[in-house]
Amino acid sequence: ARVVKLASGGANALPSLSLKRSDVEGGTMRKRLTFEALHAGRAVTGFVRKVVDFGVFVRLHGGGEGKGAERLDALCHSSEASDSKLTDLAATFKAGDVVRGVILKTDAEKRRISLSLKPSRLRELAGSDDEEEEEAESEEEAEAADGEEADGSDSGDSAGEESD
Repeated sequence: ARVVKLASGGANALPSLSLKRSDVEGGTMRKRLTFEALHAGRAVTGFVRKVVDFGVFVRLHGGGEGKGAERLDALCHSSEASDSKLTDLAATFKAGDVVRGVILKTDAEKRRISLSLKPSRLRELAGSDDEEEEEAESEEEAEAADGEEADGSDSGDSAGEESD
């Protein structure tokens, strides 16, 4: 379980906990995915919501699921669903299928997300994504170390360690 929010209210206040994998992963709190955080070229995962003649609607993982949270739905046009031409999308994709794709573009005014499910686009990103994830993890570790030093709770074990 992970503490999501601490309520104020004295001795009788109870913390809000979450057991959702989307909230807790690897012992660290994951930030919710927001529309503003999406950009062309970002790899995302989600599940198929609906298959229609012209494309596949995908609900992105990490978006809001609770009351008042922002749901992030993307459309993958039929021309971006596969590297080869698909004549029947419904034969390939079913509602509930977990898919991985790449953001092609976002329209902030209309809050639309265009997605590609082509494996070739994911392969193109494979090298650059690994480097970006490693950089992000290094930055998070550095921020955590800085926070420990600022709190005075640094045990001295992490001083001088380099992140891989």
